[in-house]
Amino acid sequence: MFPLDRVNELKEQGIIGSVADYHYSFMGAHDPGFMEEKSRDVAKLLLKDKVDAAFQTRVLHASLKLLEATSGPIIQNYEEDAPVSDGEITTLACPVTFPGKDVELSQTDKLVEAFKNEITGLRPWYDIAVENRGRTTVAASGMSPEEIGGFISTLIAGKTSDNPQKNMAIAYSVNHAIDDLRAYYSEAITAQPGQESPSSKVINQWFWTETVASQAIYALRDMCQASDDGMLKLVATVMLIPGEYSQSKY
Repeated sequence: MFPLDRVNELKEQGIIGSVADYHYSFMGAHDPGFMEEKSRDVAKLLLKDKVDAAFQTRVLHASLKLLEATSGPIIQNYEEDAPVSDGEITTLACPVTFPGKDVELSQTDKLVEAFKNEITGLRPWYDIAVENRGRTTVAASGMSPEEIGGFISTLIAGKTSDNPQKNMAIAYSVNHAIDDLRAYYSEAITAQPGQESPSSKVINQWFWTETVASQAIYALRDMCQASDDGMLKLVATVMLIPGEYSQSKY
């Protein structure tokens, strides 16, 4: 069992900076020898993702130290920040030129057009990322990036959209779509040469201040907050946009 929902809540509340794309766990009731092969496979995946083993070991030791406490529960900050790339991080940018801020984004049709063009322009970099990494985190919504763009654009335009995930409320489908959209942009931009390991702070700042997608999400939030659907209002207010960017406007 891994408390991923609680970890995501901590991220949304701004208590932690970000959540890793991949998580690995092992059950304890096994012969260590039996686990060695799988452990080595996971280690290779971690190295491929450029995980800092020394830093993770220090975090693990600090976590295990908490088990020695005589009372609890305990919530304790780990004072050391996660390391970032030693190399200079160049300015992140989408690989093609879009109308962006120069478009009259108060006009919904122009916003939608620019948004869809941006998604299309990032697709070659996303495909490279998937090929190089052998996997993707764009999976929660069950939609392709282009389908996500269409789904969000329909809602922005104030039209009724079919729920792509029939087994849940549309509010959750919206949240999953935004999670996948952000993952798509992150994976695509970090496939560019020299952008393999920018910090999550750099990626978030780029996404929420420089992309048309962020402007589309702000417009979506406003539409959802005006909805009669209480759950949609709640998701739009609390979950779609990180707290530090929630006051921005497109």
